[in-house]
Amino acid sequence: MLGVSESSLLNAESLKDLSNSIRGDREAFLQLMLSLCRKQTFNRIANCPTYPLRIITPDLKEKLDLIRHVTDSNLPIEISSILSVLYESATGKDYRKGHGQYFTPSVIAEEAVKRLELRNGETVIDPGCGTGILAMAILREFANKSIDTNTITYLGIENDALLALSAAVALEWIDAPRSWQVVYANFLLFTAKHLENMGISKVDAVIANPPFVRFHRLAGRDNLKEKLGISKLSGLHLFFLAHSARSLMPSRMVFILPPEMYTTNYGSNMLRKLAHLYDFAKKEIYYDGRHHEYTVAEAPSNHVKDQLVGTIALFRSISTAKGGDHTPYKQRLAERPDMTLEFFAKVHRGISTGANSFFVLTDELAEKLGIPPVYLKKIIPPRTERELLPDVFDDQDWEKLRSLNRPCWLLCLPGQASPHEIPTQVKQYIRTGERQGVHLRPTCLNRNPWYYIRIPSKIPEVVFTYISRRYPKFIYNKTRALNLTNLLGVYLRLTSNSLSDKMKELVELLNEDLRKWIDEDHAGRNYVGGLVKFEPRDLERLPISKSVLKCLGITSLDSCLRKE
Repeated sequence: MLGVSESSLLNAESLKDLSNSIRGDREAFLQLMLSLCRKQTFNRIANCPTYPLRIITPDLKEKLDLIRHVTDSNLPIEISSILSVLYESATGKDYRKGHGQYFTPSVIAEEAVKRLELRNGETVIDPGCGTGILAMAILREFANKSIDTNTITYLGIENDALLALSAAVALEWIDAPRSWQVVYANFLLFTAKHLENMGISKVDAVIANPPFVRFHRLAGRDNLKEKLGISKLSGLHLFFLAHSARSLMPSRMVFILPPEMYTTNYGSNMLRKLAHLYDFAKKEIYYDGRHHEYTVAEAPSNHVKDQLVGTIALFRSISTAKGGDHTPYKQRLAERPDMTLEFFAKVHRGISTGANSFFVLTDELAEKLGIPPVYLKKIIPPRTERELLPDVFDDQDWEKLRSLNRPCWLLCLPGQASPHEIPTQVKQYIRTGERQGVHLRPTCLNRNPWYYIRIPSKIPEVVFTYISRRYPKFIYNKTRALNLTNLLGVYLRLTSNSLSDKMKELVELLNEDLRKWIDEDHAGRNYVGGLVKFEPRDLERLPISKSVLKCLGITSLDSCLRKE
């Protein structure tokens, strides 16, 4: 969610005067745009709506003088940034937020265009083009390289009639090629068929700063999510990305995306699906609130004090030279330097009992209570010292904890059993828990019956000490014990037998990658006293080295992938 800054433009005072003169008045801005239109401006808008007649008001000449003063002081291609500032002034914040309208700073637009690497003869689509800021960046890039812009076909798509007019005004203002047009349309309903009707047979590239609207504000999203195959929790930016990839099928896409794209389930799932079609790389966008400046960086280490506000994401088609077939997803992972843990594993929190003092038992207590072994599940005890959790936690290590009278058993009572099916001694223990008020604790209250703990169908092959004052670490759960909330479970997306001989090596390599990540990128959530904590989604973003890929045998995963 980026915004245009007035301070980047010359004669900001004149721009402020003009902004104030139309503040909160969309009609005044519309009349200003109509006054700037040339006869051929409307011809640039495909599916052009009917605009009202121009009305000459007493203050119109003063406004026109101000905008010409501002534009004459800046490069012609800054017209889109100027119009963005004026549009923001004329349009209420609530309206812009409801429609996801956040304009792109010129420095970010130029960086995005550089990543797109447009070439002669290509067609580029700009969904949600706004006032045409990305179009101006393309023209600037081509002018710097002395490339003829007439060789490029540009199509901006905009469903706000006032913005569509503004983009057409900007294109006409700088005498952009006649093939450069704006389409007044809803991008999510715009298909390859519409392009064919406009004489465009293929889309080479898509570049966009898509509107940012959260899912609960989107009307009719249920039909679209089914069509595009994305989560119902997805924001509008994700709909734009999915529609671009699946309906237009360009060879390259550059999207300006919010940071949450990579930290939410719906975002990472979308990236995983697109990985079958596109290689992916990103640069991060930071905002310096003191100097009101945006910067783009490969890594965040030099921008810790700046606010991370977005990313410039590049998607490059992985189609091969032969008939456009796609390289098998798993075959090409070994060639990718930007793989993260989430491509190979899913991280989940451990089992929450709601009352460890009741449900977690030692051998001595289980025997004293007379709990039958059928109701006991093997666990890694909570609050176990790091020294007792080696990189490979096997049966011998677990037995050692039992011998120390650590609580190594989880009480797992049936949820559907009739009262007479539960042994008397177990029923007595349940009643003891109720007298102690265990059944009224928040986690227990949400269970029916309160003593029924749902056990995962799979035991994690690897667990992770997610909070530590030293480096957290991965542990091979060789003893196959369940984990509680003191550990995260790391579930590999591979069949266990394919890695049984490599698990020790794998956790060693993962721990090396983790230490490097913490040292170089300040990964994790840092607290007072040197405490470092990783939530499941944090850990899934761990960059994976080539050594891990080699250990995983990643080029032959198709035969051993688990079905998710």
